[in-house]
Order: sequence, then C-alpha cells, then structure tokens
Amino acid sequence: MDHFLNKLDIVLKTLHRPNFKYIICGDFNINYLTDNPNKSLLDYVLCSCNLVSIVDFPTRIQNTSTSVIDNIFIDYSREKSSNYISPLFNGLSDHDDQLLLIRNVDMPILPKTTQTCRKIDKLPILKFKLNLSLEIWDNIFGDKDVNIVFNSLLNTYLRLFFFLKSPKNRNNSRQCITVTIKMQCTLKMELYLPSKNDDGKLKKLLQSPT
Repeated sequence: MDHFLNKLDIVLKTLHRPNFKYIICGDFNINYLTDNPNKSLLDYVLCSCNLVSIVDFPTRIQNTSTSVIDNIFIDYSREKSSNYISPLFNGLSDHDDQLLLIRNVDMPILPKTTQTCRKIDKLPILKFKLNLSLEIWDNIFGDKDVNIVFNSLLNTYLRLFFFLKSPKNRNNSRQCITVTIKMQCTLKMELYLPSKNDDGKLKKLLQSPT
C-alpha cells in the first residue's frame, strides 16, 4: 500500500498544474463505505491535490456484503450540484460502472480534419504505369553508386505512387460491437442482476450438472 501511495503521489505532483483539472477513477480496492487506515492514507494523498471522492453508493454488491472500491476523485472546487453521478449496471462484471456527468465544461471546438488514402483501381494504376513509362531514368542507370541509384529509384517511385490519393473523412469509423455481442451482453445482464441479491441458490443451480 505504501508503495502504491508513493507512486500515486509522484504522478499527482507531476500532473498538478494551476488551472489544470483532471479526474482519477478506477478500482482502488479500498472500501469507502467504512473508515479504515488505507482510506485515510489515500485521502491524505489526494487532498493534497484538491481531489475528493464523489462515489457514495455501493459499486460491488455480493450476497452478504457491499463495498465502494471503485471510485472517482475530482477537484472539490467544482460545485457538487454541477455534477451528477449514478451507478450503471453493465451485466459484464461483479463491479458496477459509475456514470459521471459534469456540467459547465468548456470544450474546445476542434477543426474538421481529413485524412488521405490511396485510391487504387484500374484508372489510377494505368496512370501510374504511364507516368513510369514517361519518366527519364538517366539519373539511375547513369550512376555506378548503388546507394545513389537506389535512392533515386525510390524517390521516383514514391513521387509517382503517392499521387494516388483521395481525401477521406476521419470521423468515419466501424462499429466494433456487433449485434451478436449486444445480444450476449443483454442476456448476461438478465442473468447477472437477479444473482446480485440472491443467497447463492441461483448460482448453485446454474453450476449444477443437468
């Protein structure tokens, strides 16, 4: 624990800057529902950077116990009324998610950018071959230094090849979560939520051979 706190203190001191606000979140494995020495030590380190815990509900519920070991720490200079936090049952873990909504945040407007990609089909390939045939190769075949010959050939090739580009919107992205994965997540949540408050009978029933 001391090693973790020392490392955390070093990281916080490195990040801490005037008018620079940040959020720390994760599984700290320190129960904030009860007073304990580890909680006091962590609070001492975080308070030095104006960071306080805002999670006041259980984040891990088992058959006979509840705890707050998943936590979010924010700058206490922010008004509590401007923040909204609530549990979020994802059905994927025995640790619940935490949903944090921070209001009155000025976000910079990023300019729209595009990226380029090679457009390779029949017409660009024909143009590429034509340009290669029209290129003068005297600077390559007339030199005996293999390094100069190679660099000249590569520069010519890249100069002709890289024109095969067209702009592409960077915001276009594939959806990585398929319909099947979403269905499995929904099914898992339907099975998981009843087991949270169960006395163990449901888990034994699911684990027993048929």
